[in-house]
Amino acid sequence: MKIANTALALLLTLSNTLANEFPKPSEIIQNEGQFVFTDGSSFYLFKKDGTFTSEPLGLSGRVISGHWTFQEDRVFVIQGRWSWINGLSANDDYREMKIAVYRPVSSETVEQLSVVGATTKAKIYKCYFVVEELHRIPKPQNPG
Repeated sequence: MKIANTALALLLTLSNTLANEFPKPSEIIQNEGQFVFTDGSSFYLFKKDGTFTSEPLGLSGRVISGHWTFQEDRVFVIQGRWSWINGLSANDDYREMKIAVYRPVSSETVEQLSVVGATTKAKIYKCYFVVEELHRIPKPQNPG
């Protein structure tokens, strides 16, 4: 029992230490010019200039093009046009999405973000995130 408790304490300490080795997403954007993470089927790209892009990793899937702001330190508010690669899309599907993105626990560099995208050589962070809110909106001033 004592060995199990010691192992658990060591594991918790190690996971907290690893998470604290990486800066917050807001700091990564300031330092590197962009922050990219994936959910396994799409990537999410926040650029320092306030633009946002999400595309599928494969040949088909949802696309979001727009702009982001911070609501809080870890909550991003994204307004943009939603469409589909290799599928039917409405021309006027604009939405606002709020996602909480937590401090990364690891990263890797990939040669290309997606099969159909043009973005090459990107650093992808592994992190936990939660979609807090998603709803339709009228076309924004800067739709992206």
